Amino acid sequence: MQLGLCQLCGVEKNLCDSHALPDSAFRSLFRNSNGKAVAFVDDSTTPTSYSSDSWSEPLLCEMCEADLNNRYDSYGIAVLQGRANRVTVSRGDAGVTFSGIDRQRFRMFVLSVIWRMAVSPNKSYGFVDIPYDLEKEIRDSLRNNLRVRPYVAEVGICRLRESTGIQSLSMENLRRILISPLPRNYGDFQSIFFLLFGFVIEVFFPRPPKKIVRGVGMVSGTNKVLFAPYQEVRQFPELLDLLVAALDKHEKGLTKVTPS
Repeated sequence: MQLGLCQLCGVEKNLCDSHALPDSAFRSLFRNSNGKAVAFVDDSTTPTSYSSDSWSEPLLCEMCEADLNNRYDSYGIAVLQGRANRVTVSRGDAGVTFSGIDRQRFRMFVLSVIWRMAVSPNKSYGFVDIPYDLEKEIRDSLRNNLRVRPYVAEVGICRLRESTGIQSLSMENLRRILISPLPRNYGDFQSIFFLLFGFVIEVFFPRPPKKIVRGVGMVSGTNKVLFAPYQEVRQFPELLDLLVAALDKHEKGLTKVTPS
């Protein structure tokens, strides 16, 4: 631990190793990949390689870290893994349905993750740039157990799939991919999206018109049923470019990853 200013409570304390993307996501990934995962770097020269880095930084004191883990992380991860109490997960032809979900708790889980990404100096979160007013509102909401106003930031979710038969992008393999969060610019609004257990989680700021954003389940509201439609990898050009670049590096021999 090191002494520093806790990013959440604002008090100088001993800071623990804090994770923006919850540590349990990395543990699950590493457990299924012999303790390491494939690291994709968005440039033309860095070889694709194995990594056991969990993108942690000394951001929060132990009390604030435990508070966010208990209030939000444990619930959000359990929902996405299909093991949350009183939440039933069903998979159909069009997508994944979560029944019995606490939308507000799940939404604040996602916003707490984006906030931690924004304040983290870790280079893996270098593309996460949110307006100061939004950063402050999320921090104040986390401090005071309040909700971030939906028109300020909306959370969307969909389940990623690749239907053309590329084995490396099977549904199971997509569950095992973690990438650095990527930005999207829609003109009148922007977003940051990341992958977690095969789901694309996207934070829009400000909230977009429903008629513009399609194929995404919006999390705001009180309905206990949340539908996450399937979306093809090609619907996310930024992600597709990253995966294509990784394949290109493999063809050029810029890889330290051996086929399993």
